[in-house]
Amino acid sequence: MKSPPPANREAVGLMPETAEPTQQATELPGASQVAEGDLDDEQLIRSAGRGAAWQLLGGGWQAIVRIGASTVLRRVLTPADFGIVGMAVLASTFVDVISPLGMATGLIAKKDTTEEDNCTVFWTNMAVHVAMFAIAVSAAPLVPMFFRYRRPGELIWVLRAVSLTFLFSGVTTTSRQMLRKRLKFAPLAIVGGARVVVESGLAVVLAVWGGMTYWALVWAMVIATVLSQLAVFAYARWRPRLLFSLAGFRYLFRYGINGMGVWILNYFHYNMDYLIVGRILDATALGLYQCAYQIPHMVLWRLAQPASTVIFPALAQVQHSNYRLMAGYLKSVRYTSLLIFPLLVGLAAVAKPAVLTLWGHQWTPMIPAMQLLCISPAIRCALISLDSIFLCKNRPDIPFKLGMVKLVFTFAVVGLMAWRWGITGVAGGMVISQLPNALGLYLAFRMTKRPMGLLRQALVPPLTSAAVCGGAALAATIAISQTGAPEWVNLIVSTSVGMAGYLAAMMMWFPKTLGEVEQTVRLVMGLR
Repeated sequence: MKSPPPANREAVGLMPETAEPTQQATELPGASQVAEGDLDDEQLIRSAGRGAAWQLLGGGWQAIVRIGASTVLRRVLTPADFGIVGMAVLASTFVDVISPLGMATGLIAKKDTTEEDNCTVFWTNMAVHVAMFAIAVSAAPLVPMFFRYRRPGELIWVLRAVSLTFLFSGVTTTSRQMLRKRLKFAPLAIVGGARVVVESGLAVVLAVWGGMTYWALVWAMVIATVLSQLAVFAYARWRPRLLFSLAGFRYLFRYGINGMGVWILNYFHYNMDYLIVGRILDATALGLYQCAYQIPHMVLWRLAQPASTVIFPALAQVQHSNYRLMAGYLKSVRYTSLLIFPLLVGLAAVAKPAVLTLWGHQWTPMIPAMQLLCISPAIRCALISLDSIFLCKNRPDIPFKLGMVKLVFTFAVVGLMAWRWGITGVAGGMVISQLPNALGLYLAFRMTKRPMGLLRQALVPPLTSAAVCGGAALAATIAISQTGAPEWVNLIVSTSVGMAGYLAAMMMWFPKTLGEVEQTVRLVMGLR
């Protein structure tokens, strides 16, 4: 299962080895371990790898466009403008998390889905989305009361405008899951990339040339979301029929209700910081914290999380084998970490010149928080597809129970630290809130009867090389700042030094890992 993104924080402006199985963390088993009817290892790697490649390309493109747009928007608009939109999106996303009932996830997990199953999920989702839209519109006045916003009328109408997306998101839920089950990620990546261009471009036009403030962010998000939902529905070439299966509904609902529970808990867990900042502090503080959170987590959302959507459908193909299941998970962890860890460590090292170069001095109060928040997505990178293990083992209740523990822990830690240290304390609390995830790792490895030492083996190369990257970039940043050079020069040189340090460490200490990556890439691209 794919966990929901933490609100719409990605929106513009919120802007092969030969070792024995017990010794090798990432090797897939030989053909003798492949059950009849399953994809063999090379077929599975090629299919999943191509899906992941499309997701990574799409996510990388979206990150570049969003950063470019934010460079303009954060110089034109104020932190308070971003804060009011953030409040509205937090409220609307909670409703959107509830509305799918988690049933669409069952379409992937169920081996033999029927047309009745697809139609049942579609009509159920449509009915619930319409109801949630009505609830969001009517309950909008409660939101400014929670956040104690001084101009409630502004926030009420922003929330109602954002809620328009509910009516269209219900149309595409089934189509998206059908494409994902068939590992058809290319069209989703293309539509996602196009959406970002439309949203970012429209927001810049409305803010710079249209003279709008926070409404530029709102209408850009609504229009781009509606167009992208309609594009996915059109591409899937699946049209619902007037069919409904009560038996199918019961099965999918029983499967999905635990998933919905996890999504709700994840919403509060991953948005607890936003809720606390908006409630305890103010819209300006929320706008600053949003940017501090968004930049490092954009690496997670746009690179790691899109690729993770491939993991569940791929692992579902080998769920009968504990060895193959965990080997696939560990391979995904290693490859994702090799990409994500150096980006996050490097970002923390060059945070000051990056903020001053891209957004200006009005955003400098967020720098310490952003540096701390680079740690949280790095931890979550190694856990992002962990729920797939529990789903493949038919234990969707475990993520829900773990989510309850994480929610209580996060609320206590973040709430206490917010009172004392403001947005920097909230950032530190979000890092500490990752501690309960160790229990999930323990249960996953115990359930698959695999030693947890395999995770350490998978993470040693990216962790070690990322540390070298960060140290080199930080040393360069400090040295260049003493020369009085412009911040943009500091940013370019320090980033280049960090990248060189990372590549040097990988080539010097982990050549086998690089060779494995090369073999996998060649297999995915059909070069062998």
